[in-house]
Amino acid sequence: MQQTFWRVIDDGCYVASLRTWYRVAARHRLGGDRRRHSTHPATVIPQLCAAGPNQVWSWDITRVKIKVQKTPLHLYLIEDVFSRKCVGWRLEHREHDRLADLIQTAVNTEGATPHTLHADGGPSMTSHEVAVLLQRLGIDRSRSRPHVSNDNPFSESLFKTLKYDLDYPVIFDDHNHARAWIEVFLAQYNGEHRHSGLAGFTPNSVHDGNWTLTAANRQALLDAHYQTKPGRYRRPPLVKTPPGTVWINQPKAA
Repeated sequence: MQQTFWRVIDDGCYVASLRTWYRVAARHRLGGDRRRHSTHPATVIPQLCAAGPNQVWSWDITRVKIKVQKTPLHLYLIEDVFSRKCVGWRLEHREHDRLADLIQTAVNTEGATPHTLHADGGPSMTSHEVAVLLQRLGIDRSRSRPHVSNDNPFSESLFKTLKYDLDYPVIFDDHNHARAWIEVFLAQYNGEHRHSGLAGFTPNSVHDGNWTLTAANRQALLDAHYQTKPGRYRRPPLVKTPPGTVWINQPKAA
């Protein structure tokens, strides 16, 4: 546009200002970028609901540093979305498609098959071997949107809990050291960690339903305290219970 404007002026003709030239060209759609641009389909927001254990699993990978090599280890974790229980894990020297073995082992150990496995779009999840296994087991595959960490919040939260543990080494000595520490941590996490998202109950107790026994003991304790000091309460206290449904990206109410 500028080339034409200045050429016309140099030919001794002034029609209008340069801004007017651009405005008229825009009105007739003669300006703008004419290059071809790649187009991408709109990303689908994953919306998953778990109303009980072993319905929706999520998995992800995080890196674990060790002293004996420059490249970090890769820690795979599969977590039950409803109970937050870690149902499977593996520590590897590199990322590859052996995730299929981990999924099959988790299914065998739990004696149950989830209807959906949620993860990111990494090469392990998109491998042919994993696709064949999920199809054979009848498991739907759900993926996070690129660069959206909130699409896989439960796995991200578990990794944060693991790495923010007070005993977590910044760098492990070697693969055996890392594996031994992670094994102990996950056993304690499943069986002893009072999860804030589960109203203070452990993942194992929510997974197997035994949280109701703990809830009854808690309620009896609150009732006894209420009887001794009723003036401290506006109403009889009730024990909080784990959520009955757990969502990944719950749809907003209309």
